[in-house]
Amino acid sequence: MIEAAVDFEANQERFDEAFRLATNHAKYKLPEVHLKYALHLEDENRFKEAEEEFIKANKPQEAINMYEHKQDWHSALSVAR
Repeated sequence: MIEAAVDFEANQERFDEAFRLATNHAKYKLPEVHLKYALHLEDENRFKEAEEEFIKANKPQEAINMYEHKQDWHSALSVAR
Protein backbone atom coordinates (compact mmCIF):
# COMPACT_ATOMS: atom_id res chain seq x y z
CA MET A 1 0.00 0.00 0.00
CA ILE A 2 2.84 2.40 0.73
CA GLU A 3 3.98 2.32 -2.90
CA ALA A 4 0.53 3.38 -4.04
CA ALA A 5 0.47 6.17 -1.44
CA VAL A 6 3.87 7.52 -2.55
CA ASP A 7 2.81 7.39 -6.20
CA PHE A 8 -0.50 9.05 -5.44
CA GLU A 9 1.09 11.93 -3.54
CA ALA A 10 3.72 12.48 -6.26
CA ASN A 11 1.11 12.35 -9.02
CA GLN A 12 -0.94 14.93 -7.12
CA GLU A 13 2.20 17.10 -6.95
CA ARG A 14 2.28 16.89 -3.16
CA PHE A 15 5.99 16.26 -3.18
CA ASP A 16 6.67 17.03 0.48
CA GLU A 17 4.34 14.23 1.49
CA ALA A 18 5.66 11.89 -1.20
CA PHE A 19 9.22 12.46 0.01
CA ARG A 20 8.18 11.98 3.64
CA LEU A 21 6.40 8.69 2.92
CA ALA A 22 9.22 7.38 0.76
CA THR A 23 11.90 8.39 3.28
CA ASN A 24 10.09 6.78 6.21
CA HIS A 25 8.63 3.67 4.57
CA ALA A 26 10.01 3.01 1.09
CA LYS A 27 13.47 4.47 0.50
CA TYR A 28 13.71 2.58 -2.80
CA LYS A 29 10.96 4.90 -4.14
CA LEU A 30 13.00 8.07 -3.54
CA PRO A 31 14.63 8.17 -7.01
CA GLU A 32 11.20 7.91 -8.62
CA VAL A 33 9.87 10.80 -6.51
CA HIS A 34 12.95 12.87 -7.35
CA LEU A 35 12.34 12.18 -11.05
CA LYS A 36 8.69 13.24 -10.87
CA TYR A 37 9.66 16.35 -8.94
CA ALA A 38 12.36 17.16 -11.51
CA LEU A 39 9.85 16.90 -14.35
CA HIS A 40 7.48 19.17 -12.42
CA LEU A 41 10.23 21.75 -11.87
CA GLU A 42 11.20 21.59 -15.53
CA ASP A 43 7.59 22.31 -16.52
CA GLU A 44 7.75 25.38 -14.26
CA ASN A 45 11.00 26.55 -15.94
CA ARG A 46 12.96 26.06 -12.72
CA PHE A 47 15.82 24.44 -14.58
CA LYS A 48 18.64 24.56 -12.02
CA GLU A 49 16.41 22.97 -9.38
CA ALA A 50 15.22 20.41 -11.93
CA GLU A 51 18.84 19.57 -12.74
CA GLU A 52 19.54 18.86 -9.07
CA GLU A 53 16.50 16.60 -8.82
CA PHE A 54 17.41 14.71 -12.01
CA ILE A 55 20.83 14.03 -10.51
CA LYS A 56 19.28 12.87 -7.22
CA ALA A 57 17.09 10.54 -9.29
CA ASN A 58 20.24 9.09 -10.90
CA LYS A 59 19.09 10.46 -14.26
CA PRO A 60 21.78 12.97 -15.29
CA GLN A 61 21.04 12.29 -18.97
CA GLU A 62 17.57 13.77 -18.44
CA ALA A 63 19.15 17.00 -17.17
CA ILE A 64 21.46 17.08 -20.18
CA ASN A 65 18.49 16.55 -22.51
CA MET A 66 16.58 19.34 -20.77
CA TYR A 67 19.42 21.78 -21.36
CA GLU A 68 19.94 20.60 -24.95
CA HIS A 69 16.27 21.23 -25.65
CA LYS A 70 16.76 24.80 -24.36
CA GLN A 71 19.97 25.07 -26.41
CA ASP A 72 21.85 25.82 -23.20
CA TRP A 73 25.02 24.03 -24.24
CA HIS A 74 27.12 25.32 -21.36
CA SER A 75 24.77 23.86 -18.74
CA ALA A 76 24.43 20.58 -20.66
CA LEU A 77 28.20 20.24 -20.81
CA SER A 78 28.52 21.11 -17.14
CA VAL A 79 26.15 18.27 -16.18
CA ALA A 80 27.93 15.88 -18.52
CA ARG A 81 31.26 16.58 -16.83
